[in-house]
Amino acid sequence: MREKRGFTYIEALIILMVVGLGLIPLIDLWITSYRMNNAGYQYLQANLTSQEILALLKSAQPEVVKKASESGVPLKSQDIGYIFKSEFQKFNPQAEIKVSDYDLTNLYQVVIRLSWVEGTKRKQSVTYYILNFASCNFLKIGDL
Repeated sequence: MREKRGFTYIEALIILMVVGLGLIPLIDLWITSYRMNNAGYQYLQANLTSQEILALLKSAQPEVVKKASESGVPLKSQDIGYIFKSEFQKFNPQAEIKVSDYDLTNLYQVVIRLSWVEGTKRKQSVTYYILNFASCNFLKIGDL
């Protein structure tokens, strides 16, 4: 009778192939999870940025909002003195703020369009607000 002395090379190669084939779906799942997490992070940063821009408009610059509403020319983040946070700045963000009258005195519709680079594509988020200067409140209408 022959004694067993351990694994043969063939057995070790078969084990490595089985383990390798089992790891491929796990690696693919990890990569997909990473991409989705990164995209969610960027949309979160865009949402926070739009709220910060609106708060800056609301608190410090009613005359800028009124002037933008009258001219119809969209504002850039630089026009209101907004500087993107470092967490979002690495995605090369750009902001466009469009202000228009909303029927009543001191009510304005503010549309904040943010765009950023994700990989090789440019993504964007559009948020609609109603801004009331009389009560210094704003109402978020929705996102696109």
